Amino acid sequence: MPRTSLNPIQAKILTGSLFFLLTLLMTGVFRPTPGMTADPEKPGKKFSVRCVKIITRDECGDRLNYPASLHYDKYTEEIFVGCSGERQLVVFSQDFYPLVSAGRGRGVNAVRSCSSGPETIFICSKIMSDDLQTPEKGIILTLNRALLPTGIIEFKGLPGKGDFFPLRARPVEKQMLVIGSGRDGLLITDRKGNFISKIAPVLKVLGVPEKASLQSFTFDQQGRLYLLSENLGTIFVFSPNGQFLFRFGEKGGSSGKLSRPRGIAVLDRLQLIFVVDYMRHALNVYDFQGKYLFEIGGQGTRTGWFSFPSDVCVDGLDRIWIADTFNQRLQIFTCKALAPATGELPTEDIEDQREDNEIQNFPTEENPDDGSTDNENRQQEMAVAAKDTVNQ
Repeated sequence: MPRTSLNPIQAKILTGSLFFLLTLLMTGVFRPTPGMTADPEKPGKKFSVRCVKIITRDECGDRLNYPASLHYDKYTEEIFVGCSGERQLVVFSQDFYPLVSAGRGRGVNAVRSCSSGPETIFICSKIMSDDLQTPEKGIILTLNRALLPTGIIEFKGLPGKGDFFPLRARPVEKQMLVIGSGRDGLLITDRKGNFISKIAPVLKVLGVPEKASLQSFTFDQQGRLYLLSENLGTIFVFSPNGQFLFRFGEKGGSSGKLSRPRGIAVLDRLQLIFVVDYMRHALNVYDFQGKYLFEIGGQGTRTGWFSFPSDVCVDGLDRIWIADTFNQRLQIFTCKALAPATGELPTEDIEDQREDNEIQNFPTEENPDDGSTDNENRQQEMAVAAKDTVNQ
């Protein structure tokens, strides 16, 4: 049978088509549709997830420098953003307005995360010295509501050896719940940093017990405690009295699994749990029983895509804030349950709303999701920040 040869025009069309399909596969376009249940063939709730705002600037009009942690302050209805690049804390109102920042001038040498009480803000930080012979020391820095330093909490009597650097802390009555590098589990101390007890989950991996190194934790309105383990890719759930209930999440790099989970938040109204995955550039969504529902994201710069996201929180209006760290921005989403009347899949998932998402107060730089960002010129800067972020 004679072989059919392609003329140059046909060959060019075929090559372009194959390249286009390969690009779609590599960029993750064929990911599960955001807003879909994990298995559309089984009945269940479906959700519509939409990006309503993108924030790229602080109150001075400067670019957010690698936002890496988030906290919703229920007492003032404000969102606290820890920026690892500038080592500062930036405060936003619920209507997305940047209010104030606190940095080195107020004693903030590093911001790993923050939490709040009625009168006090707690920042997981460290004491730094210009003297190379003096080692750094992990502390919790306390600020008043004027963002002025009021003291530090140093840790004493912790089990184990070596330095401890707090990663996240939260005041609960007269105690502090703390997790950090150098110790496994959730540490319970008094307000002066004296060790009381700890919760230390263990999971068997290939038959070998492995301690859970925790990256984040949160509570729901029922008082249940969620402990997020990055190394195990698992969330451990405890009752309000400290009894282990169940765990969910599976370590892995494919859809529905957790590679490097960094942050966790709950939306009580819809009984949803959000887990942000740093390495998969995704936000996984689960129900209150730990069942995986769907995910959004993928690596990219456009609306609804992420680049190494580091944290997630839910504000008082049930909006989901994502620290899109290497895109140097915050993305804010709404999530709504769709009526199951027709059984059709949602069509309004993540919409490109670039004009609405731009911060009109500071039009000094184009929104990064419009494709104007020159990623090649930022590679060196991002590599340095990635090293700093991972080492934190």
